[in-house]
Amino acid sequence: MKKITLVIVTVLMVTTLLLTGCANKEERAVLATVRRYVKLMNAEDTSEVYLMMHQKVRSIGSKDALTLQFALYDIKYTIEELSVEQIDGDYAYAPFVATMKKTDDSDFQNIRLTGKFALEKEGNEWKILGMAYEVENLDE
Repeated sequence: MKKITLVIVTVLMVTTLLLTGCANKEERAVLATVRRYVKLMNAEDTSEVYLMMHQKVRSIGSKDALTLQFALYDIKYTIEELSVEQIDGDYAYAPFVATMKKTDDSDFQNIRLTGKFALEKEGNEWKILGMAYEVENLDE
C-alpha cells in the first residue's frame, strides 16, 4: 500500500511540475515578445516592428504610421513594469507601465503609459494584437 501511495504522489508531483513548466515557458515567450517589440521600436526598425504585429492588424497604414513616427521623433521607450496577467489558449494579456521620452529637441511630450498588451499566437509565435493604455504627461 505504501508503494502505491508513493507512486501516486510521485506521478502527481511530476505532472504538476510539467504543467507549471509549460505555463512558465509560455509566459516567458510572451514577455520576450513584448521586450523585443520595445527593442525594435527603440531601433526604429519599421519592417521588424511591423512583423511583430499579428497579421490581423497589419496594414499599409500601420506601417506608414510607424515610418512617419520614426521620421518625426527620436523617442526612447522604456518598460518599467511588465507581467503576464493571463494566457487563455492562443491569447495572452500583459499589463505594463512604460515611458516614452524624447531624445531630440522635437515637440514630443514625454509620457508614461499604463496599460495592457494583447497578444495572439500566429503559428507558434506570439504577436502583438494591440494595446490599450492611459497616458500621463511627464512634462507638466
